[in-house]
Amino acid sequence: MTSFRAIWPITDLHAGMAQLVAQARPELPRLLAQAHARPTGIGRFTVAASAHVPGSGRVTEWVLLYECPARPAPVRVVPTNYAAASSKGVDAAAEPTSAAGTEGEAARQPATTAHPRTATSTGDNAA
Repeated sequence: MTSFRAIWPITDLHAGMAQLVAQARPELPRLLAQAHARPTGIGRFTVAASAHVPGSGRVTEWVLLYECPARPAPVRVVPTNYAAASSKGVDAAAEPTSAAGTEGEAARQPATTAHPRTATSTGDNAA
């Protein structure tokens, strides 16, 4: 089982839980997409001391956490414009390499693509 975790620093110590959740909830779809994660169950919001949350950066004393069970989503890449690449001296015949997909799905991705992650997606096998 894999899980997804998003962390927000709490800058207003007087804000109630409902207000914190209302501010964070609209960002969840973008964070899930950036982490290439698909929720598989119901998530929950909690508040924790940042000193006890790995990855929080300890920017503030308290953080808001969202955690839910998730599975990796296949990576979708916008096709490259090979004609434009050829005019710049790039090998236009270079084909994207096949990346390992999830549950039998094959994702196509260029061999040199790196995906920055702003939220963490961890699994039980994580070291």
